[in-house]
Amino acid sequence: MNLNEALGHAVDGNALLFVGAGFTYGATAANKLPFPTRQQLSERLMEACGRAGSAPDLPAAARFFQREKGVDQLATFIRGAFSVYTYTSTQAAVPSVKWRRIYTTNYDDLLETVFKKIGKPLIPVTLSKNAAEFASQDNVCIHLNGFVRGLTASQLETELKLTTLSYLTETVSNSPWSFLLRSDVRSARTVIFLGYSMYDLDVQRLIHSDEATRGKYHFVIAPSADDVEVANLEEFGRVHAIGCDEFAKLLNEKVRSHIPADEEELFLCFEKIEVPATVASPRDEDLFDLLLKGDLRPELVWRAMTNPAISSYYKR
Repeated sequence: MNLNEALGHAVDGNALLFVGAGFTYGATAANKLPFPTRQQLSERLMEACGRAGSAPDLPAAARFFQREKGVDQLATFIRGAFSVYTYTSTQAAVPSVKWRRIYTTNYDDLLETVFKKIGKPLIPVTLSKNAAEFASQDNVCIHLNGFVRGLTASQLETELKLTTLSYLTETVSNSPWSFLLRSDVRSARTVIFLGYSMYDLDVQRLIHSDEATRGKYHFVIAPSADDVEVANLEEFGRVHAIGCDEFAKLLNEKVRSHIPADEEELFLCFEKIEVPATVASPRDEDLFDLLLKGDLRPELVWRAMTNPAISSYYKR
């Protein structure tokens, strides 16, 4: 599948979107500065503490800032660094299609802001919420590392992850969000990663690229990306070093020119199976109904087929 075909699936509403830090390039935050990378955020935290030139990793910088200025000041600093003040036409192009769902490792409220601007409310969701409540909704943005809007001091440890991405992997893998994410990937026709780099690979490890899904993945990265970064991402899918600006142009052109796929599919000898949107686990009564009555729940069959850890159904 090439990028043009992937954009067609996006316009048809059959694409999943992952947004990384590179997507925020050109936007400014409430503090009138560009959105920082993890390294830049660490430097700014240390500079605010009078330690300019010192740049430990982000967890260490956040802990130092909290010790020096307090947790309330840290929450205020983070809100100022990641609340949107201005955004670009590139970022405003994303709401032009209906994504199956959006995932992001970013803290900021950029996506929610551009969607709201055109009258398409986007609900921000963090991993502390119940995944089952949002499984059937497509107007949500799942913030894997936490969300800045309304952030309070008490939420810094629970809602916002200023730690390493390996902690993200552990958190998602041990929660119902892991199943929902993998289910979304399998049911989408294509998965587009916008503004990601080789340093965001923990997200790709969560969805376990394999032959069944590898052809779906499209990574849009900066034209200046080096060979090492391209090679790393090519292990997971197709890489397009065109930048977010060019991607937005191509997306807008596709929206204008695309002929929607015919949704009326005629099945004479087969029944079309819709992928259930659920993260439910089998209960004792479900197993009894299956064994004694022959009753089954399609959503549990789907979960068992896509999650080897569930043993209520087996492939033949």
